[in-house]
Amino acid sequence: MLFGDINMKKILVVDDHEEIRELLSKFLLSNGYEVDTAEDGETALKKVTEKEYDLIITDYIMPKINGVNLLRRLKIESPRLAILIISGSMVGDGFFAQSGADAFLPKPLDLPRMKILIKEILNSRK
Repeated sequence: MLFGDINMKKILVVDDHEEIRELLSKFLLSNGYEVDTAEDGETALKKVTEKEYDLIITDYIMPKINGVNLLRRLKIESPRLAILIISGSMVGDGFFAQSGADAFLPKPLDLPRMKILIKEILNSRK
């Protein structure tokens, strides 16, 4: 896929841990996605007003605005926006599904599983 390809899917990674943002950025870039990052929910909300994304990958536990509150605010503005929540908390995936998440992936992250989930989510949005 060429750099700047108009068909390249755009993903925003939101996590308060820089290591996770960097890991996911490298992983997603190597899989052909355009990637932006945000260190918290407030920054993510600002970025979403400036650019259209195909998928938001957000951590659940973050300062200022947690992942579920971010999801709820994003769904008000863009109901069709796809959101994948990642979390190391013991909250089950049913909670995230009820909150409106398209998918949930526990930490530590299973990157091969994440790759499959992202494709499934994006394919369902065509």
